[in-house]
Amino acid sequence: MGADIHMYLEYTDKETLEKERNGDLNGRSEPVKAYWRNFGGRINPGRNYWLFGILSKGVRVNFENGFEPKGIPDFHSLGYNTSGDYSLYISDSYANDNEGRCCTLEKAIKWASSEYYSSELYYRNPTDDKPTWVSNPDWHSASWVTREEYEKAIHIYKDMCRKEHYEDPVNNPTEDVLVPEYDALLAAMKSLENDGYVCRIVFWFDN
Repeated sequence: MGADIHMYLEYTDKETLEKERNGDLNGRSEPVKAYWRNFGGRINPGRNYWLFGILSKGVRVNFENGFEPKGIPDFHSLGYNTSGDYSLYISDSYANDNEGRCCTLEKAIKWASSEYYSSELYYRNPTDDKPTWVSNPDWHSASWVTREEYEKAIHIYKDMCRKEHYEDPVNNPTEDVLVPEYDALLAAMKSLENDGYVCRIVFWFDN
């Protein structure tokens, strides 16, 4: 059974993000928060284990120049589609009727306390005594990259492919250098940034 990548392109207003980073307050004297929007839903540009290992070091391969996984960004900052697909809603009432979208509190706590799973509990409010969401236990090696980091990952991959082709052209054809789906995603990020937005790709893997 192979691994697949779950990628989510998100973007937000550049000026609002700068205000958030500067700690600016809004008209209600509350901290400014940038709202991250989804560019569609899940994007699966295809299985490419070399690129997987570059984007998140240790996934399928362990390249020295792979990016160390950062984990998920602040859960409450995630786009609607991203957070919905990354987590399960904790509800003892609806868990049986919404399998795959909900789970019981007992299961959530079990996953979060297990050494086997990497699940995290998330609370709607910091003062809540019970969590509202739990990350899906089937996902692993979550991370995110900026447009610059993503572009660098593609360049690393293409350079590696060219080197392998030069050393062993029979087993490493030049076609492996082409990654049109990944390139198209980069083009979308550049287009959004040209319109004044800041982009990031949030991603994780299944088995």
